[in-house]
Amino acid sequence: EESIEVLLIRDDVEVNSRDKDGRTPLSYAAWHGSTETVSLLLARDDVDDDSKDEHGRIILFRATTDGSVLARENIDVNLQDKKGDSPLHYAVRFGHENVTSLLLEHPTIAPNLKNEMGQTPLHCA
Repeated sequence: EESIEVLLIRDDVEVNSRDKDGRTPLSYAAWHGSTETVSLLLARDDVDDDSKDEHGRIILFRATTDGSVLARENIDVNLQDKKGDSPLHYAVRFGHENVTSLLLEHPTIAPNLKNEMGQTPLHCA
């Protein structure tokens, strides 16, 4: 974590740089469950937390394991990927009870949002 902190204090580090699959450092940190790195990245004003990867998955889908992500004012918890799935669809589908609870507590959550198959998150349970 110290090496990440050293990198993040530099203004010339491209925090939204993408690999060939469209993934950013924030995406990798969230995917690997590194909540401390996610928090460090989100502390920067220039991090794009609404970026999408090659599958149209928004970083929020991966980063919701860190409650601080949901606390950000500009987070749209109802964003949908290319198939129409929202973070709540994913959380329910994969049995992430803590993430499901965090999402359901969010004031703007749409629990009946349908994907392209007409499924709500409840269908994914």
